[in-house]
Amino acid sequence: MTHFSVSEVRELAEEFGYDEIVHNEVSKMISFLGRYGLRTGARINVYYSTGTVGSCLNHPKQGKTQLFRRDVDLAVLEKIFDNPRLHSGKGYHRKKQSQRWKHKDSYQVDSARRWLFVGTATGAIRSDQERNHVKMICTKFEELYGFMDSPPDVSKTSFGCGSRGPMTRMLIGLMREMYDEVMVGKTYKLRQFHKGMLSHEKVEAEHLLYNHECDAQLMFMKECGRYLMDLKRSFKLLRNDLRVDLIQWFLERDSQVKCISGYDEYTVIKTAYSDMLDEAHVEYGELMYPEEPQMCLHCGVYSSGS
Repeated sequence: MTHFSVSEVRELAEEFGYDEIVHNEVSKMISFLGRYGLRTGARINVYYSTGTVGSCLNHPKQGKTQLFRRDVDLAVLEKIFDNPRLHSGKGYHRKKQSQRWKHKDSYQVDSARRWLFVGTATGAIRSDQERNHVKMICTKFEELYGFMDSPPDVSKTSFGCGSRGPMTRMLIGLMREMYDEVMVGKTYKLRQFHKGMLSHEKVEAEHLLYNHECDAQLMFMKECGRYLMDLKRSFKLLRNDLRVDLIQWFLERDSQVKCISGYDEYTVIKTAYSDMLDEAHVEYGELMYPEEPQMCLHCGVYSSGS
């Protein structure tokens, strides 16, 4: 169900003095920048298929902030364009963290903030219960991986390959419980394959994913194996489509791979939300990482060797 038509949104934006700056037809988001009075510099992002509206503002005391409202109707949207600071009672407020990767009070890791953003914007996360569950999974994942206190760096994980190997294999195993004949491919090689630049045998990458036993992995499993099993059970409590998208994002972030099916076509396993989520991930990165030019906007990690 479409909450607003694009023409309705554009008419309201024009009435209150906003310039259109982005229309992303994949994520179904249209963005405007205020040009007059108190609205000057305010950015309004309208996700017209879900009724979610985000306002990016310069707060006089808190600095840059983002205010989200869910299930907005046309009357409330008009009020938001009139006053971007309006609280509708259906949203949540988030302060931009100036490259701080964990809230001091809430201990909300960057991946949790990211997924609350993209899930709310696209409608992939449908309830407060799902929001809390996804936040919990992201927090547990980062605790095991070692991404709690600093900008995520894939070369600096807890136990080295000791955590990356078991956690990557756990994610792939979850996908294989849902789909038959799941393979794993490097994302850049998949792009080359679909352009006709690479043969089948050079795409599959599971042999690169720490499929070995070493002291680091044995130590990780001894100290954290039970927590890894708890995390796996938590993933399985998610809706199937949300589970797939969360798994694929973690795989791409941490190992630059995705799960694929179909030997002839090597099709990336997707859901109805996947393309919209990809676009929303980049939008989150543009908002949160302006001071980190080496940071991947889509995944939120960088390599210290880059």
